Amino acid sequence: MKYNIVDLDNDSVACLVYIDELDEELKQFIDKNFLEIVIGKKLAERVNYDDDLDTFKDAAKYILKKTNPKDKVGIIGEFLFHCMMRLDVISSKYLSCCPTIAYSDSYQGFFKGFDGCYYYQNEIWITEVKSKLKTNDLDTDNKDKLMLASNQIEKEVNDEEINRWEKTKRYVRNQLTDEEVNEKNIYKLLNQKNKTHYNKILGTMLICNDNEFNAEYIKEYLEKLKDENVESQKLFLMCIRNYDYNILYEYISLKYGE
Repeated sequence: MKYNIVDLDNDSVACLVYIDELDEELKQFIDKNFLEIVIGKKLAERVNYDDDLDTFKDAAKYILKKTNPKDKVGIIGEFLFHCMMRLDVISSKYLSCCPTIAYSDSYQGFFKGFDGCYYYQNEIWITEVKSKLKTNDLDTDNKDKLMLASNQIEKEVNDEEINRWEKTKRYVRNQLTDEEVNEKNIYKLLNQKNKTHYNKILGTMLICNDNEFNAEYIKEYLEKLKDENVESQKLFLMCIRNYDYNILYEYISLKYGE
């Protein structure tokens, strides 16, 4: 797998993903990230892949049981987002505290709510990823998705019945070392959320036609994709061709499906 990460402006990044073929390097990339996202980085460092194959399959069922094609695209988009955020060039800036596509033994199920929690520039950033099966109009369709993502963050973090922050703090223990938590005051920052202002990373997977699959084309629509009413907003656009998307989905289905 190859990728090209392009800074479109100070707050927007496009990641163009080139897969072309399912080689051993790509399989290892998927497996490694799948394990970390499902059970957490700290646990993944101590387990053997074969020992946790059942956990893999439990997570894969969550993806594969989706009968609506657009739901499957959404889950793959979220998975791809967390994979890209783990690339060295990005993870050196953004520290993943809690990817919420994951299954947690302590929580006994999949996390619901916002799609991730990251640490960047001494702040907590909340993630929501929304993607479409087919984009008929790049700026209109995906702006709708990104606005939906922004609004959903507000809805989920203000849920009075479920304390998202407590669940996030529990899951942080499986993602970060004690040194990382203490050095960056992660728990302190999570406790300080005042439910009036959130830093947001809004992600979307763009399944592009060949003529759309380049940074200059995406950049033309950047301003139309932004919601100017949202402060402290960063956009992460994952650009992938339909052929490459199918490779990702079919490998997960073949390897972890029943």
